[in-house]
Amino acid sequence: NNAEYGGDITWSYKGSSLSDDGSSIMMESSAFTDNTITYTLTIADATPESNNGEYECKVDFNDGDSIESSTTVVVRRATVIDTDGSTLSNIVVDSGELEAKCQFLGTSAPGSVTWYKY
Repeated sequence: NNAEYGGDITWSYKGSSLSDDGSSIMMESSAFTDNTITYTLTIADATPESNNGEYECKVDFNDGDSIESSTTVVVRRATVIDTDGSTLSNIVVDSGELEAKCQFLGTSAPGSVTWYKY
């Protein structure tokens, strides 16, 4: 909901409305600058089984107009990279942004982490 700017925002997944629960599903909006506002949907711990599919963002303006946009999201499982670095995987992002998280499990933290773009 963003009534301050004259409308309401609705996110849906496969036709069902989504709600911000503050942990697994979060919805945010940027400041209104240069006649632009950015709405962001973040889903924590996404899995292919639960989160692949079509997402839609719809804005209903107070004057009765509306605008909507949708995209198909493909969630891929991360590949664990062995300690010798032998296992790698390719992740393809068709459009938008890629957020990558590097998580370590072990008895000591590595001295550094390096990301490569090929």
